[in-house]
Amino acid sequence: MHTTTLPRHPRTGVLAVGWRKARTGETEGELYPVWPILGAAEDDEEDEDPQEDPDPAGDPEDDDPEDDPEGADDLGDKGKQALDRMKAKFKTERDKRRQAEAERDQLKAGPAEGDAAAIRAEADTAATAKANKRIVRSEVKAAAKGKLANPGDALVFLDLTAFEVDGDGQVDEDEVAEAIETLLTERPYLATPTGKQPRFQGSGDGGARKGTAGPRQLTEQEVKKMTPEQIDEAHRKGQLRDYLGG
Repeated sequence: MHTTTLPRHPRTGVLAVGWRKARTGETEGELYPVWPILGAAEDDEEDEDPQEDPDPAGDPEDDDPEDDPEGADDLGDKGKQALDRMKAKFKTERDKRRQAEAERDQLKAGPAEGDAAAIRAEADTAATAKANKRIVRSEVKAAAKGKLANPGDALVFLDLTAFEVDGDGQVDEDEVAEAIETLLTERPYLATPTGKQPRFQGSGDGGARKGTAGPRQLTEQEVKKMTPEQIDEAHRKGQLRDYLGG
């Protein structure tokens, strides 16, 4: 007959929680101890707040491979060597993963934003340069009217990149006027004629023109394709009379 004293498990040392009757295959009439389930929480332990640890399994990123697991001191030399190899491999894999994630984030966010800003800046610069070029051409041609026989010649012979457009979209008028005066000094044949000379010299009855027909006159399109030296030579030969208006 059993006593009221509950036994302890010979291997785990836990105290039985009670007695039970024999089951099928056991000695009939014999009482057997009821052992507690291993791993069950003690009655006096407080329930943990699940909000304090949202990831019970742990984040591998938070693990430090330098930390030895519980029971590592009980390992032999071979066990400790195997543990060191495992920690080194873990650290290498973790560093590779972090580097790959950093490169991915940089390619996904950083360069894309940088390219967009560069494209916008390049577009703004190109649009501003195009508008400034149009402003300069307009101002130079307007200033050349009344001074050059063909105001468009100012666009051919002047360096338009020398004129700057300010923040208000204005060009220095004095600078443009000075450049045109310098151009007329160097190439007077571009100036507006002060008076027209008669094309024919003869009697009032329409007699023959005095002298020969003269050199072949160049057209405006031909003049635009010529170099300054060629234009000077054509002027000396008298091939620009028609182009200059007399």
